Amino acid sequence: MEIKIKSTFSGWNIASKEAAMEFAKFKLYRLRHDCGNTFKITDEERIKILNSFLQGVSFTIQEIDAAVQEQALEEKHRENIASPQEVIEKAHVPKEETKAKVETMHKDVPRRMQILAREQIKTKLLADLAMDLEICKLEGWDMKEYILELHQLIDSFIKK
Repeated sequence: MEIKIKSTFSGWNIASKEAAMEFAKFKLYRLRHDCGNTFKITDEERIKILNSFLQGVSFTIQEIDAAVQEQALEEKHRENIASPQEVIEKAHVPKEETKAKVETMHKDVPRRMQILAREQIKTKLLADLAMDLEICKLEGWDMKEYILELHQLIDSFIKK
């Protein structure tokens, strides 16, 4: 059966199951964060809304959440970013170390945590950009607009 995604401007568009899952992950995120704060809707209502934008395939909340978790794990392994717990464990100094070495290691922990935080933000930003580009492709919108807005925002920080 042919899979289609409903677009606001161009009607139903043929898509792969992978593209439909990406759309479902994005749509569920938006329904949870935008509508969830404004309206009191259940996950069952969210999945009905989400699946109304799909033909030829439907997803459950569990399937989408599992795909999101799997994607997050893949991204973590791909980017080889340590979790905060891993950074803390690596920064731990055994008791037998000298006082000077202990002080040196502890001075390094805040820098490592800052680097980790920055890498995690970059990962989230890249995931957001990839999702935005996918939606722009589906909707036929300009893919550079959002990236240029972010570029201008970053440039404004540099100019300060």
